[in-house]
Amino acid sequence: MEVEKLSLKIREFDIEDYKQVSELWVKAGLGFRLGDDIDSVKTKMTRDPDLFLVAVERGVIVGTVMGAWDGRRGWIYHLGVLPAYRRKGIAGRLIDELEVRMKRKGVLKVNGLVYSWNVISKRFFSERGYKVLDMTEVEKQLGQWNHKVIDPSREGGREAKRTIAEGQPQSGARAGRLNGKKQ
Repeated sequence: MEVEKLSLKIREFDIEDYKQVSELWVKAGLGFRLGDDIDSVKTKMTRDPDLFLVAVERGVIVGTVMGAWDGRRGWIYHLGVLPAYRRKGIAGRLIDELEVRMKRKGVLKVNGLVYSWNVISKRFFSERGYKVLDMTEVEKQLGQWNHKVIDPSREGGREAKRTIAEGQPQSGARAGRLNGKKQ
């Protein structure tokens, strides 16, 4: 499939998209982490719903990006495209639309979070004018994640009650690995 033949539509995420989007995150290698449950996503949607975008091809969500603006900087999270739809310009279209929306809000600088081992994503952003910085993300869990979630990694996407206590892995890769790479 070539880019010209896609009937791709970029639109805002709707909470009804949650199941498809959470499954896409796992299939795209983003895993399923603290804050990805439906309640956390609903909370995110109260802040800047216009910055959470999906790419839809013939009724199927094939790509997603979650943007945020903290009043100082724009942030890019969860840029992912289904493997069968990669290298077709979808990630670029999502980022282009996200940047347009951020500029309208007055965002002057945008940062993205990319795993250090993710060479493909670093190259993607570099080719779009982003500087790849030598920084380390630090993280601290302030509470316990105790939500019923649809876990796309479980057979049939069954509902599972998941509690993540401090120190336990938070991604879909329980052994601390994602796509064969150490986190």
